[in-house]
Amino acid sequence: MNKIKPVVYILSGYKTKEKSIKLMKEIYRKNNISIKEYSINGINIFKPKYFINESKKIIKEIENENRPFFLHSNSAGYFNLCEINSKLKTAPLKNIIESGPGIMSLSNIQETIYRSNKIWIPSFLINYWLNKHGINEWNINRYEKIKDFPNKLILFGKNDKILDLNYVKEYVKKSQYQQDLVIFKNSGHGNIQKNEPEIYEKVLDSNIKKIL
Repeated sequence: MNKIKPVVYILSGYKTKEKSIKLMKEIYRKNNISIKEYSINGINIFKPKYFINESKKIIKEIENENRPFFLHSNSAGYFNLCEINSKLKTAPLKNIIESGPGIMSLSNIQETIYRSNKIWIPSFLINYWLNKHGINEWNINRYEKIKDFPNKLILFGKNDKILDLNYVKEYVKKSQYQQDLVIFKNSGHGNIQKNEPEIYEKVLDSNIKKIL
């Protein structure tokens, strides 16, 4: 009897470049795992309804596929991963959280905009823009409530300037489940695969092989 081929749902962040996740995809392909990718567009990064609706679509696909699956988030894709886990009937083989977890704040919104567009916007203008679009600090309360779910591997860059390493350590400490946290000493936000490819491949590949 043929073994069912697993699938990974890659949940990319805002303006995630293909070269930033190229190694990740190669590792999954080497392990004979199918790839399905979802990415966040523009202002949707701040909208709770976007992640709620997007997660419903992905869950429906997971249920229709009826295959063993991984969830692998990158940066803000973490919010999508949270929404999916809060509604799933069947647990993934593994939740891989890369350059996460985190919550949105004015400082990391500024840093995200700067990294993506090379423009530094004053906080009062960001506040004005958020209020104009009816966006508040929705994700802080929402994802603090639903974030704790089992079977997580967290890959985090020590020099991340967008998210707080102390927050991640506290996240792991407070969890009721066993969490695996790997800190990459020479990486920042969203560049682990580029800066430390050999260690990254070893960590991800070994975790996949433990499961399959």
